[in-house]
Amino acid sequence: MKRFALSILVLALLTVLALPAAAELEVGSLAASRIGNAWTLDGTNMEAARAKLENPDNFGSVGGVDPVDIDVTDVSAPLTAGVLAPFDVFFIGYTPDGTLADAELAALQDWVDAGGSLILTCDDESHDEICELFGRTLGGNATPPTEPAPGQLTHPLFTGPFGTATTIVNSGNYSYFASAVGATVLAVDDAGLPIILIEGVGDGLVLSMGDVDMLSDFTLSSGAAIDATNDNDVLLGNLFAALSGAACPPGALCLGAGGRFEVTVTWETPSGDSGVGHPVPLTDDSGSFWFFNPNNLEMIVKVLDGCPVNNRFWVFAGGLTNVEVVLTVVDTEAGVTKVYTNPVTTPFQPIQDTNAFATCP
Repeated sequence: MKRFALSILVLALLTVLALPAAAELEVGSLAASRIGNAWTLDGTNMEAARAKLENPDNFGSVGGVDPVDIDVTDVSAPLTAGVLAPFDVFFIGYTPDGTLADAELAALQDWVDAGGSLILTCDDESHDEICELFGRTLGGNATPPTEPAPGQLTHPLFTGPFGTATTIVNSGNYSYFASAVGATVLAVDDAGLPIILIEGVGDGLVLSMGDVDMLSDFTLSSGAAIDATNDNDVLLGNLFAALSGAACPPGALCLGAGGRFEVTVTWETPSGDSGVGHPVPLTDDSGSFWFFNPNNLEMIVKVLDGCPVNNRFWVFAGGLTNVEVVLTVVDTEAGVTKVYTNPVTTPFQPIQDTNAFATCP
């Protein structure tokens, strides 16, 4: 599969991951036999991550929360241009320094420059050589917990099709990055030090994490399902959904089968202050929005498949506000838009539109 054209993406990395949608995401990972430990996608410490990525109910073109099939390949051969060429994403787990020869490091860098997406876990000074290759050095032990950096809660890593992650758990010691110059800080520790960074490198993308255990069996739920109450599960799901290009756009809820209906909200107060609603996914069909404070939800929305009843998709919404609200719902398959407006200083009037979209099936 052709790798993503990320040079355009990089310009928007301060707020969003957004890649062209793909039918299949080819993911490579260094085999456990290469790195000598179990913190990689065929290792015994990452069985849950592997199972969740390969579960078609999570990632599947038919019925998946993210409608993209993920194919994971474990690479034991030396990294060369030819070996790396088929992959859209490559995952580097807990890899000891010196594992990759100079020629392999050069091939990996060329692959990223050409448009590959690289996920790096850096962990400690004896396992950070590849991070240093891309200019990221570690600064010492971080202080839990790990949380979205200021302004990044609605980033697709933390708010996406698998839910919202607010507190990322780590296992044992983990590291912060000494410098974030040139990168966007997505997550920080309790002291505000950078833990997850994202940056454009050439036409490619590098996501650097201070601990592989954010995605290992030590913090994920067991089994192949992604548990919406486990923030590490949500992080894993949203990360790969964003890389697949099928993630919901920032600032939107994507509801219904395959996230077909894209829901956005704008608001304005009587004094003229205005902004956008921040989405909080709840279920496949429903979600909420906050306006002023993430702890203060302002409205809830759901889109239901009423096609068996009256050959329509239905839109329901309720609000706890009297500011002006403009609710926009787009059927992305049919290209049809519905707009609902609640006037300023008017208590939000419930929406129960059972004739919203005549676009079945």
